[in-house]
Amino acid sequence: MKKNINAVNVEGLSSSISKTMERDLTKVQEVLDLDLNDLIEIVDRQPADDKDKIVSTIINKQLEKLKTITMEQFDSIKRDVDEITDYHSCSDYDACRILALLIEERYGFDDYTHVEIEGELTLSIYNKEYYVGEYDLLEEEAKERLLDDKELWIEAVKNDNTELGLKDWVDEVLRYDGWASVLNSYDGSYNTQKIFGTEYCIARV
Repeated sequence: MKKNINAVNVEGLSSSISKTMERDLTKVQEVLDLDLNDLIEIVDRQPADDKDKIVSTIINKQLEKLKTITMEQFDSIKRDVDEITDYHSCSDYDACRILALLIEERYGFDDYTHVEIEGELTLSIYNKEYYVGEYDLLEEEAKERLLDDKELWIEAVKNDNTELGLKDWVDEVLRYDGWASVLNSYDGSYNTQKIFGTEYCIARV
């Protein structure tokens, strides 16, 4: 049975979706080094049909993220994120990283006060340090580490374990062993938690 639209808090739902879209839009701006006016100009230059497609695609992607949770769950998570954001004076993205860490390591919610934001990809809690972030960002971090520290590649060449050049060898390591084998000196593994449709990887440093 289709839910009566009048029974839905339309204003609250619209606000929640808009805030989620705003967070994703901020990520796009950071990656492409664009400001909001740049993005508006890019979209505005598109033909009318394409502009409609862009807006429709954005809305549908955000709705797809929300389909897996109820409004009650969404509101509960949003309150948690807002509380963490206020306490740490951090971005929603960092608050989601903190929440993902607490869930994965089975800490209580109130333990967020003991989390330290060490870097863009690292958090610590009770003297334990973790990588927490999206897969692509962590993979890029691992790649940069292997390119900067050539000792492992040199050793592999000396031991006749590879005939590849440095860059190709790095790509092969990441393809077959994964970023956690490079960044996680604890056991080389990682787990994931999904917050607002975004998957966060968690691994010990």
